[in-house]
Formats: sequence, C-alpha cells, structure tokens
Amino acid sequence: MHQITLMKYKPIFTLFIISIIYFLKPEINSAQWVQSNGPFSGAIYCINQNNNNIYLGTNKGSFLKSSNNGLNWISKNVSNLNNRILSIVLNENNIFISIEFEGIFRSTNEGVDWVSVNNGLSSSLFYSFIAFGNNLYAGAAGNRIFKSSNNGNSWLALPSSPLSSRSMTVYKNKLYSSDGNDKIYVSSNEGLSWDLISTIGSSPIYTLLITGDTLFAGTMNGVLKSQNAGLNWTYINNGLPLNPFAISLIKKENFYFVSTLNGVFRTSNSGNNWENINNGILNIECQSIVELGNDLILGTNGAGIYRSSNLGDSWNSINGNLNNSIINCFQVHSNKLFCGSKNGISLTTNNGVNWEDKNIGLTTGNVSDIISDGQNLYISTYGNGVLKSTNDGESWITINNGLTNLNLSSIIKTNTHLVVGTSEGAFRSSNEGLSWVSASNGLNGSILKLYLYNERLYAGSNNGVFTSTNSGGFWIHQVSTISFVRDMFVLDSNLYMGAGSGIFKQFILGGPVITLKVLNLVTSLKYSNNIIIASSNGSNRGVQVSLDKGISWFQRNEGFINSNIEVNTIEIYNDNVYIGTNEYSVWKRPIFQITNLKLNSNVIPKLVELYQNYPNPFNSTTRIQFDIPFKGIYSLEIYDIAGKLIYKFFEKEFQPGIYNFTLNGSDLSTGIYFYKLKSENLNIFKKMVLLK
Repeated sequence: MHQITLMKYKPIFTLFIISIIYFLKPEINSAQWVQSNGPFSGAIYCINQNNNNIYLGTNKGSFLKSSNNGLNWISKNVSNLNNRILSIVLNENNIFISIEFEGIFRSTNEGVDWVSVNNGLSSSLFYSFIAFGNNLYAGAAGNRIFKSSNNGNSWLALPSSPLSSRSMTVYKNKLYSSDGNDKIYVSSNEGLSWDLISTIGSSPIYTLLITGDTLFAGTMNGVLKSQNAGLNWTYINNGLPLNPFAISLIKKENFYFVSTLNGVFRTSNSGNNWENINNGILNIECQSIVELGNDLILGTNGAGIYRSSNLGDSWNSINGNLNNSIINCFQVHSNKLFCGSKNGISLTTNNGVNWEDKNIGLTTGNVSDIISDGQNLYISTYGNGVLKSTNDGESWITINNGLTNLNLSSIIKTNTHLVVGTSEGAFRSSNEGLSWVSASNGLNGSILKLYLYNERLYAGSNNGVFTSTNSGGFWIHQVSTISFVRDMFVLDSNLYMGAGSGIFKQFILGGPVITLKVLNLVTSLKYSNNIIIASSNGSNRGVQVSLDKGISWFQRNEGFINSNIEVNTIEIYNDNVYIGTNEYSVWKRPIFQITNLKLNSNVIPKLVELYQNYPNPFNSTTRIQFDIPFKGIYSLEIYDIAGKLIYKFFEKEFQPGIYNFTLNGSDLSTGIYFYKLKSENLNIFKKMVLLK
C-alpha cells in the first residue's frame, strides 16, 4: 500500500521540484551582458555587391548584408576566433569568404549559414581570392594559388602559379596575379601556366587594375602605372600622402579612385594628379572601395561604411544598425553618457536604448579620451589633437595651438591646467587650451593614461607610472617594475594599476608594488561602491570583478557573442555597467548582476541569519540568502575543505534587509566547501557541496 501511494504521488512531487528549479533558474542564469543599440559604425575590411545587396566583412570575423542601401544590416559572426574576413567572392548563387588563418567558407543562403570548404587546401591564409568563369582562385600566403572547379568542394594547387599571391584581377579573359613581392604574372589558360610580365620594384602589391593598355598597381608606397604592358612603371603619387598604403583601385566613368590608409583620392587624368575626397568621412583609414550602380561604396577601419552619389564629392554614412563600433572611452556629463570611438562622439540619454552622434566640428574620429569639468567637455584624439565643447557636445572646436604631436592618448584637467599625454611625453595648457607647452620634464616613454587624485597627477605609460604634484611641471618615476599601465584609481591610500601583466597596487606615495591579479593586457579599471571591475584583452580576456578590494577575482563574460570579445573601457552609469569593446560597440548589464548580490526585501529581520544554499548539492551556481537586522560592515567568505580562503565577496556596509547572493562556482572543483557570513562580532558557517 505504501509503495503504491509513493508511486502515485512521485510524479507530482517530481513536478513540484522541477517547478521550483525552473522558477529559480532564470534569476541565476539569465544575468548576462546585453549589446546596446549602438553607437553604429564598424571596422570594415572588405566589400562586395550584387543585385542591390551590399556585403561586408569586418576585422573581427563578422559578415554583414544590407538589401536597402545600408539602412539595415543583418550580421552573422562567422569567425569564433575574431579573425578578419579578408575577401568576399560571389559565384553563381553562392557567397564565399576567406577568413584569416581559418581558410575558405561558403554560404548558399545569402550569409545565413556558413560551412568550411577547405578540402585540398594546405594553407589557411589567403590574401587574394577571385571568381573567374566557373572557377574559384585563392592565393595562399607562402604557397601557390589554389583552384576549385566545383564551388569549393575541393581544391587543387596550381604548380606554376605565383607564390604568396596578394592580388588578382581578370582582364580580356586572362587572369593576372601579383606574388608576395613585386612581380606580376598572367595566365591565359585558367591558371595552368603563368608568364612573368613585370617587376615593378615596389612591394607588396595590394591591388591591380587594368584598363585598356594601362596597368595600375597599388602598393605601400603609392600607385604605379605602366602604359607598355608592364615593361616600365612610374609612380603617380602627386597629391597622395607619403607612404599611403594604396589598398584598393577602381575606375568609374572618367575617374580613377584609390582607397588608402590615409583617405580616399580620385584623379581625372589617369593619375597625373590626385585630389583628396574625404568630405564627410570621420576616419580616413580606408580599406575597400567598390561601385554599386551609380554610387561608390567605401569601407573604413572604424567609422563603418559610406556611400557617395556624386563621384566622391561628398560621403554619407550608411551604418544603419551596424553595431560594430570600436569604443575607446566613456564620460558622464549633464546626466548623459558620452562615448568616444573611431567614429567620433556619441551620447545616450536613455541607458543605451538609442545613441546620437555628436560630431559637428570633428574632421576625424578616433577619440581616445573624454573628460568633463562640469561645464565643458574635452576630447583627445589620435590625429586631430584636442577639441572642446561648451554646449554639451552639440559642437566642437579645435584647440591645438602649440601642440607638436596631435596623436593623443589621454586628457585630464587639474585646478590649474589641462594636460594631455602623447607617445612622446605630455603637454599642458594654463588657458583652457588656447595654447600648449611641453610638460615632459622627467617623463620617459609613451603616455597611455592620465589620472588625478587630490591634485596629484599620475601618468601611466609603457615604462610604468610617473607622478607630478605641479600639473606636469615636473615628473617623478614612481613605479618602474611594471609596464604598459593603461588605467588607475586610488582606494584606501593605495594606487591601483591595470598594466600589461596584471592588476597591482602601491601606496600612493610609493613603496613595494603588490600583485593582485596576474592578467594579460589590462585595459581598464573602475571602482564603485566596493566593487572593482577590470577589463583585459589578453589570453583571459573580458571582464573581471573583485568584491574584496582585489584579493579575489571572478570573470563575468556571460552573454558575449564569443569568448574573444576585447573590452577597451568601462563606465558605471545609472546603476548599469557599460563596457566599450573592440568592434562590438557598447554592452551593458545592471551592476547588481556583476556582484550577484541583490536586496530581496527591505523588511527588517529580527536576527542575523545565514541560510542553507539552494540548490545543494549544486552544479556551477547556487543561491545564498542572509538576513541583516542592523547596519554594519559584513562580508561573505568561501573556504575549501582544508580551510583555505577561496573567495571573499564584498566587505562593505550593509543596510538592514534580506539579501540574496548567487555564487558562480564554475571556476571551482567538485568538493565540499564552507561559506561564512562575517562581521565584527559575528561568524556564521554553513557547508555546501559542489558536484560537476
């Protein structure tokens, strides 16, 4: 009878338990980073087009498509390793891409799904890639050109083809290719045999263009032209900057266009003179340029995608919802969150739901830092010096008089001076930027970040940390044992530093440097309400959090597109943590999710109580509840079976209430652990079991 009764109610009991677990699970596991709705731009490496569709490949392995002239973009992250998409090739109803160090991929449904098609390829790096007739040709670095006659299902090396082909083009049913140096070859039989037609004397050759009897070649040193089938070549660089890196060449109507890492240029006389046509482009690091109907489409390295309908006289952004910005910095000003990127300045007034560009007066983007003095905004840029806004970012004016280096990394304001950091030291201004003088006395190295605490100025650099007590008039080398210090803050009379090899602290006036966390390429450090948040772009990249002033750390990367997202900067605004990434724009999450600590009720309990964790045993995550009846300093500590302190979560003042803390044990091993609620006169222990 009892057995029958148990069997009868077992399904109901099981359903009850499952319901509890299901009810609790979303609160534990749904906390994650969410990508903000902008700012919109991106780092575009290659472009192609067909039937009013525009296709883009980014520096971080995303493939994008727009069917409405850039108003909207559909994105697909193809490379989980964040490698560049080097080429996009269209053949019949297929789209092919080559990804750096990953080989060739094919999509048969307009980029929705991708498969690797590397059968027969002995290389994974292809700088040149083209469709010719019914064949595909891929030029491998350090190897020959490979050919496929069956839409990439299999590949064969062409034994006599050029080594390390950097560019290919088709003209009059012949296939032309450069090698990895300065030679150009031609094949008249679909790649079976090749003839050397020219040695141009400049390498590498990034792009080839053939029109009539004239050959053009784009190289690091500029553009060359031959009018006798490649026998002789001459530079045609009049109007181009020095060493422009001519990446892409096209002809449209009576004009030739070249995109370079120093802007886009055109000529109406076959290259005798070039004119700069960068009007409207905020980042002149241009990559690819193609023709789309009556328009030109241009991809940039950070400012996204542009279109010109007047042969380059002016350009308009067509970034639409292209959420691939490179975010360098944040600043809160007038209850608005500003961010600086390679596409200039953007702001949000609604927690990232919408972003608005504020670039009036900016001639180039690439903003490295933003500061506010309460009334005015100042930005430092790479290439355009310092700009100031007196109207909350609505417009900007350049204030560079006296600056001999316009590639700035950081800006700060003391009581008496504006100070900027460069790769060659520092400059300062005592008159709101009207004039600048050198402020490098005692400095040695490239300044990466400036930080101010009680009128003591700190300069993080590739050679450690320098300090100044007179606004940069003279500097002392305070920290020399660590390098590449990119961010700092002061807490409890200690200077916390994010450096190339980890997170460190030192007494603010000097002394031993203490290692808090070994971490590669720390990019940002932020402190707020007993929480330290750090970002890094090294082997363990992403976001790290400490709730005990740096004693213990845990990673918080939940929700990222992939494990290789690079975080450049951090800001806390309106109870949210914002991170600026390298080509994935802005992400955010509530700060309580970062700490895993939540005030569950303002009801004042009668006694201090530490409850049994649930579930227990647990796998990865479990919830710990505790009651606090009196205001005081409390901490929650985790110990292993041997009594070794593993984590010390928060040590701060709590108001009375009922709290829930979610423990993420993904970094712990299976075993028995103890957790302790601790205050000045209190130690309460509980046991828990982790099973993986």
